[in-house]
Amino acid sequence: MFGYHLATLIHISDLHFGDMDPSRNDGTYDADAPRYWKHAKIFQGLLGHTVQAMKDLDRLVKHLVDEEGAYLITTGDLTCVGKATQFAMAGMFLGGEVHFPSGDAFGLRCRDWKGRCVGGNHDHWNEALPLLSSGTSAAYLRTFPAGTFPAMAPDVPLRLSDGRRLRVRFAMVDSDADVATGRMSIRRNAARGKFSSQLASPEIHMGPRQPDEIRTLLIHHSPTYHDGSSALRMHGNCRQALDVYLIDQEISVVMTGHIHEAEVRAFRATDPARGRTREVLEARSGTATQRDKIPAKWRVKDPHLARWQLPRNAVLVHRLVESEDESGGTVVEWRTTPYWRGNRGFVPLRGQLPPPRRVWP
Repeated sequence: MFGYHLATLIHISDLHFGDMDPSRNDGTYDADAPRYWKHAKIFQGLLGHTVQAMKDLDRLVKHLVDEEGAYLITTGDLTCVGKATQFAMAGMFLGGEVHFPSGDAFGLRCRDWKGRCVGGNHDHWNEALPLLSSGTSAAYLRTFPAGTFPAMAPDVPLRLSDGRRLRVRFAMVDSDADVATGRMSIRRNAARGKFSSQLASPEIHMGPRQPDEIRTLLIHHSPTYHDGSSALRMHGNCRQALDVYLIDQEISVVMTGHIHEAEVRAFRATDPARGRTREVLEARSGTATQRDKIPAKWRVKDPHLARWQLPRNAVLVHRLVESEDESGGTVVEWRTTPYWRGNRGFVPLRGQLPPPRRVWP
């Protein structure tokens, strides 16, 4: 059996909605973005969105919803700096339509988008760079009130060809929940995640895995990213606590964002204290709608910026497929296709794709 389609998940992340420039009917970047980004690439999230990327994402999502009944997953950084106007645009785009002065109107129209959405570190920013602000954005707390995370998201039901029913379960955590919010918070400035209190909550402790379950975790920060520095990473104690959680809860897939570059890879969670390990798939979506080209006037003012490249807009599309193992038994595979945005909108990556991952039984 080549594959019997069970469900499709559209995995988007790091939209980074910024402010609008009415004169151009498009997004505009934070005024400090060129200066900060030139010296520290971790501030890419200040670049804001483009309306063309929004349009292209709208077309992709509409197609997959119409053709495959796809579900939407969002793994954080809806905004640039946590402004109320930025959250408002994110909410309108994800849950309905955004109307523009040009007469355009488009959006993903996913009424229950918050049900499978986690926040990101930029969403906590209090309407300015971390260096200049303190506390968590009031708009973040209105969008995700205290107590929203950790939580279990609505299940996605699966029905095998023989009529048996399965379900995909989603635990959700806020990977910025324990980050200090003072004016000079090192972890906030370096975009590092800290969230041990989230993992300890009974809200996401599911007990022994049932025969009909495929378990996943939605979290903004990536457990596998490292570039030799401490920036963008998880706090070390949280990283170890996460491994223990993944093993205890028998999680098969971790869905993340934060790094702005799409990647799918397996990693081994370890619990040295009890000598346990578990192989887990990380599916890390790219940045869906953030500006992905350096503005021309930046290059005019500072020609050396022309040699820098921004991550291309990319999202992941996950398909759960019923297949057969070597002995002819029924299995469920997790198959991921990266979609990259170009002149024709979001199109599937051609060539080598991440290998299918067996997630059930």
